[in-house]
Amino acid sequence: MGVRVSAKYAMVMSTIEMITIVALAITFLKNSGWHFYNPITGISPALLEAVVFGLGIPTGYGSIAPLGYDASSKSIAKVAITVVFYGGLLAAFFFYALGALGFTGNLVTYLLTHFGLLGGIAIGLIALNDGTLGGMAYILANSRTLKAMSEDSVFPKLFAKDRNGSPFYAELAISTIFVSVVVTLTAFIGLFGAFTVLGGLAGIFNLFIHTSADLSLINITARKFKKHVKELTLGVIATAVSLFVLIYSFPSFPSSWTDFFLIWIIAGFLFLEVKEIANDWMQKDEEEKKE
Repeated sequence: MGVRVSAKYAMVMSTIEMITIVALAITFLKNSGWHFYNPITGISPALLEAVVFGLGIPTGYGSIAPLGYDASSKSIAKVAITVVFYGGLLAAFFFYALGALGFTGNLVTYLLTHFGLLGGIAIGLIALNDGTLGGMAYILANSRTLKAMSEDSVFPKLFAKDRNGSPFYAELAISTIFVSVVVTLTAFIGLFGAFTVLGGLAGIFNLFIHTSADLSLINITARKFKKHVKELTLGVIATAVSLFVLIYSFPSFPSSWTDFFLIWIIAGFLFLEVKEIANDWMQKDEEEKKE
């Protein structure tokens, strides 16, 4: 029930927001005197850093993908393609229009200056809407991921239990973690700092997950590559692009971010290794008891 209500809210509010973004982009172009330009002047770590942060814009597919319990596979596949394509185009159009103005300042101040009270109300509604939609999407998605991992015995079985048709305990755990992390970071480094850190780390981990998925696609299709030439080619290209952006964007980030990323990966590996060893011991004990 919660997913259905959230979906209806998301459809209405996101439609309004998309219309607003397109209208603002057209306004920016008009104010620039319809100045059109080539936005790509070369590849640098700064550009790749922008790519990493840009990944956080059209990643609705990443949020809906774990919702396999609540949506059909065909619907998820359609959303994955649609969001990346249209979301990417919409974001590119908006920032292209800002570039046409030669804009480098504070966007909120600019909108307030040019649109007054109406602009302030619009900014407030968009910010509230994005925060609400983003929070709901990631909490719902991560709770399903936690449930799936619990079903695979990676985490306690408690998180795999449903209550009123939803993984209540998984949702409660993820909600608690989500709110705690955001509030703690905001208290120490401010709202903008929290947004920057979480956005950058999310982009880096997103690229890592994409690379893992691409390698899995290569592994699956390589076994019967004659029948899956297109899929294999796509996997190779996607892996190369993801690795290129991931590796060459590192110099543009603070060392603490990359250190956290590497430590998290190593910690995850060690956790799984220790758990596998513990499971082997438990199986041996059970076998010895049966004997």
